Amino acid sequence: MKFVLLLIVSSFAGQGILGQQVAFQAQFSSEYVSAPATGPHIFNNVIFNRGNAYSCSTGKFTAPAPGVYYFATQVFTANKMRVMVDIRRNFTPVSRMALNTTQPGDAESVSTGIILQLAANDQVWVETANPVYPAPILSPPDILRLSKSKCIVAVSSTFLNMKQTKDNAYDRQQNLLDWADVAFWNEANVVYGVCDFENFQWPSGKKLNLGDFSERPSAVVFPRMVEDRTCLLEPEGYTVHPEALAYGGLTTTEAFVEFVNSACHTFRRIDGGLTIEGLHRESILEQLFHVKELKGSVTISDIFHKSATLKQCEKGDLVPCQSELAAENNVKPYQNIPECERIPMPSKDRFFHDFLARSKPVIITGAMDHWTALVKWTSDFFRKRYGDRHVHIKLTPKGEYEGIEAANIWDSFATFKIPKAVIKKLPYPDLVVVRPATTEIKFSEFLDLIGNVSEGRLTNFSAYLEYTSVSDYFPDLKEDITEMFFIQNVLNLKHLNIWLSDGNTLGKTHFDPFDNFLCQISGSKELTLFEPYNNELLYEAHIPEALLSYNKTTRQFQRSTLLDSTAMVMTPIDILNPNFERSTLTPEHLLSMANEDV
Repeated sequence: MKFVLLLIVSSFAGQGILGQQVAFQAQFSSEYVSAPATGPHIFNNVIFNRGNAYSCSTGKFTAPAPGVYYFATQVFTANKMRVMVDIRRNFTPVSRMALNTTQPGDAESVSTGIILQLAANDQVWVETANPVYPAPILSPPDILRLSKSKCIVAVSSTFLNMKQTKDNAYDRQQNLLDWADVAFWNEANVVYGVCDFENFQWPSGKKLNLGDFSERPSAVVFPRMVEDRTCLLEPEGYTVHPEALAYGGLTTTEAFVEFVNSACHTFRRIDGGLTIEGLHRESILEQLFHVKELKGSVTISDIFHKSATLKQCEKGDLVPCQSELAAENNVKPYQNIPECERIPMPSKDRFFHDFLARSKPVIITGAMDHWTALVKWTSDFFRKRYGDRHVHIKLTPKGEYEGIEAANIWDSFATFKIPKAVIKKLPYPDLVVVRPATTEIKFSEFLDLIGNVSEGRLTNFSAYLEYTSVSDYFPDLKEDITEMFFIQNVLNLKHLNIWLSDGNTLGKTHFDPFDNFLCQISGSKELTLFEPYNNELLYEAHIPEALLSYNKTTRQFQRSTLLDSTAMVMTPIDILNPNFERSTLTPEHLLSMANEDV
């Protein structure tokens, strides 16, 4: 029996094939009577190793820089030997060869080449397997690391190390590997391999927890861990482990693949293709609306020069701070960005397929023409009907609500302490979300306030009735509005809220988990929208909160209270005043939704 393997790694360095440079070349210097042990092959005859990118101790090639790399392999087998050869990138198989010589004296060779786009520090290696191991060996540290981004299917190695047993355990384990190899070969979110569950122990020292499963598992699926972002204060030394779902069910392809699909949220058939649900999901993702489809789409960095820097706020300054660029221009920077499509009331079919299913915002005209609210809801009506009813309102000095600013300009900054364990998880411990001051007053008093602000009798003051439940405060108002027919039995109503202000309010950029209908009864409102697919470009994260206070006697606002709570609904980026020195990522494109005066 003979086995020889040759690997050549070449880096194109952006010059095309003719400009390639050999980065690494190696081979086994001796023949093998059987396939080498599973795991990254460590070549004992390294012919060339540019920059020591190949590790002779681990058998892995580490990309020294981002670029396009070419990997070529050659395998020779003879004399009734079956072997599989994988090229793996960060545990994911990207190429596979299989050779099988069935008669003494037979010989077979196969070679393949693959071009990979690698990021710096991506690792690539070669593994071979006889019929026992067509997958990598996964250790507990491997599983812990990979589960942060992948779903892991680990088949027990217990019976794979033995010859066939009476209960066909060997065949069962081998079948699971073969099924995983076929069904999930091209699934980017799934890594499969072999694991020793008899001696399994997490790096923290804890044993594997399979819940109520008491038998010896044939396989264990570790779903991708979703970071718990609701609690920032965890016990010291606390380690989160991925959930372990043991498989001991029917040894059929359909049952096993269905189990993995359920655990990994994938949609694969037993032959590796997509199920009907998977095809539907793929179609939805392909049809999603992207602002860059529109002519004239721009990014924040297109609008602002990247030289704009944040002007430091003074402690006593309650006027929103501006960058030097914003202060110099003092104009609406987003006035020329693309606007949402404006259409007359659509059919239910068009609304669903053209807008809802595509996550495409739209302005619909004429949808409220039959609402009695358009003529009935006046200041006199509200004062007469609800004047003595108490409402909860928000107050700010300049009409800016839920903005972000530096924490060190708050009165209690010097004495306020955040636990170290929490600070470690806060990317912006020096910033705060400024919550407006609040008060409970009669509705008639609120109407007086916004009237005085609108007419200029009250300055440096803004009052806002926001996020107020119609069902809780004004249930009879629901008689004046009707659900639009094109959303009936399509969307379920979660909230019905009312907003009322002096007409000079600014809600800062935030994240919203709902499909919203903004129904403008009077006045005007302008929204700047970002695609909801890449919140990391808006730096979504926990930000500490602070609460403004208002002295009714002196009519002064104070930055008085830093709170021991955080919010994840606001972005730290001020889109009217971006700080490019701090925010290196910027959202790709913006879209304007402007309601005309009503």
